[in-house]
Amino acid sequence: MRRILHLSETSEPGGSETVLAYIAKSLDPHKYSSLACLLREGWLTEHLRDLGVRYRIIENNRPYDPAFLARMVRLIRSEKIDLVHAHEFTMNVYGSVAARLAGVPMIGTIHGKVYFTEKKSRIAAYRLAVAMCSRIIAVSEDLRNYFIENIGLKKTKKVLTLYNGIDSDKYAPRGKMDDLRCRLNIPSGAVVIGSVGSLFKVKAFDHLIQAAAILRESSSDFRLLIAGEGSEEEYLRRLISEAGLQDKVMLLGFKNDIPDLLNLLDIYVCSSLSEGLSLSILEAMASARPVVATRVGGNPELIADGTSGFMVPPSDPPQLAEKINLLMKSPELGTTMGREGRKIVEAKFSLPRMVESYQDLYEELLS
Repeated sequence: MRRILHLSETSEPGGSETVLAYIAKSLDPHKYSSLACLLREGWLTEHLRDLGVRYRIIENNRPYDPAFLARMVRLIRSEKIDLVHAHEFTMNVYGSVAARLAGVPMIGTIHGKVYFTEKKSRIAAYRLAVAMCSRIIAVSEDLRNYFIENIGLKKTKKVLTLYNGIDSDKYAPRGKMDDLRCRLNIPSGAVVIGSVGSLFKVKAFDHLIQAAAILRESSSDFRLLIAGEGSEEEYLRRLISEAGLQDKVMLLGFKNDIPDLLNLLDIYVCSSLSEGLSLSILEAMASARPVVATRVGGNPELIADGTSGFMVPPSDPPQLAEKINLLMKSPELGTTMGREGRKIVEAKFSLPRMVESYQDLYEELLS
């Protein structure tokens, strides 16, 4: 039995945290045993408990903490860990050094572009991580190229692309969601547009709200639902109020029933300024929803423009509104695009495919 230690720097709901939980739970139980190490309690620890995945908390409140590193090395040794799999900057750096000191292989997965190029010290830390680790995984080809260029690496076999995957059965189309529509007071004839994500600046929900203001001037009745929580909430509520969109736009907060919510939607929108590989887009595609998304990060690697959805430039609310409006006026087109999107997820971005790819990598490094 191989023992895998999974590392996450946050316990809040998000893409990297969801992927960690997916992998830890779905590895072949005859070959692997999973333990997660996190910095604090939160959504992820509750999720891991529900999945039956063991976890440990090791607090770290400083950017450079030798004591934290020492505790991580002790954990690897005491739990007889065979391989470390870390996610995102902090744990990729600490995990690579701890694994090297403990004498075990280490994989670091990067999920997005933000943060790690903002300071020279972070670039230097990632160069150290690359030197110490066994492999770095980027979740899209765009992110791999960005990482190599901005960290200043020469061509290296250490940095690979491995797409995220989702449980497509969990997000399968379920038909009408009349009860949920009723609970949200959405009129029967209204087109339902939606988006899911943390309410942070990088998600550019303000641009989506501006697009809704444009839609109100020319389109039939609609409702825009935004699910998530974060630091931009007050700003977005003020924007909705100033635009007089209180009857059109709803901030739902954190939602546990995302599969139900996606099945309520007629159109899914991603307005982000940056993405690694968006799980929310994959979930919408698995739910057979047509997607309008900004042409950033790994989004073009998910969406076949004009076939399973539409791509638009970032920071362009009029273009966003135009493509949403086209789908509002052509529900048959949206249905066709949704079906094509689900086919793409099943073929390229399924959970079994992702887990199998990571298991193959684990075996390669452990052999």
